[in-house]
Amino acid sequence: MTGSLGFNSDANLHNAFGKMDILSAKLQGKYIEFILLDTYDFNPNETNPLVQMGYSTQKAGLLHPYFTIVKCRYKI
Repeated sequence: MTGSLGFNSDANLHNAFGKMDILSAKLQGKYIEFILLDTYDFNPNETNPLVQMGYSTQKAGLLHPYFTIVKCRYKI
């Protein structure tokens, strides 16, 4: 299984994950294991002034986007 997963919130910048990609998901016995990818960057089309400020800083080369890979394991 692959795809994207979104977290809904009206608190922009308060959640570490907004939308992330599912790199893999598989059943392992009584567990389901996920590998998730999240890119932390500022998007140009946001209306939030804090995001706009972050985007300007990123565009100027003073802030560099990065990504995080998260492994999750849940007992089902």
